[in-house]
Amino acid sequence: NVGKKFSSVVIAFLGLKLAYQWVLKPLHQFYRYFLRPGRDLLKRYSGGWAVVTGASDGIGLGYCKVLAEQG
Repeated sequence: NVGKKFSSVVIAFLGLKLAYQWVLKPLHQFYRYFLRPGRDLLKRYSGGWAVVTGASDGIGLGYCKVLAEQG
């Protein structure tokens, strides 16, 4: 009986681990990158000015646009 209980616990643990890896973790990543509201950059960096490198393209350009919109 002890062997059966131990195997049941091990199988349950492996099932929970797989459920986390295949379901919960991808759902969390999807929320984190696509659904979570944007950050308030003025509150985070609380300054009157900013230096953005690579502001002509890509992520740097995106930061410049958001900073300009927020004042």
